[in-house]
Amino acid sequence: MSKNSKRPFRRALKKFRAGMRELSAERAAKATPRESESPPATARFLTVPFDERFKVKRVGARWDALSKRWWFDPSRQSETEFLPWLCPVDGDGRSATREWHRAKRNRSKNR
Repeated sequence: MSKNSKRPFRRALKKFRAGMRELSAERAAKATPRESESPPATARFLTVPFDERFKVKRVGARWDALSKRWWFDPSRQSETEFLPWLCPVDGDGRSATREWHRAKRNRSKNR
């Protein structure tokens, strides 16, 4: 096989690779979360097991891609709908301790 017969293939391969780089850059630009989708300051975050993600979405929770957590806005939705997934909040306004999360995980395993 001569060098000349490989050149068209190499050119086509270069074009293909360049096109794939462009496509992946476009997809990455689309995948980045937009500013309008970030949770507001009043948002309450939820602890949702992976198996229950569709249930919590049906109820109206939103997914925050940056922090990788489910949330809802209590000014727009009732907290009673999200009670199974709400984390207790201590006096500092921070989320609950590790023990609470472990207990929640153990409760969902025993069901």
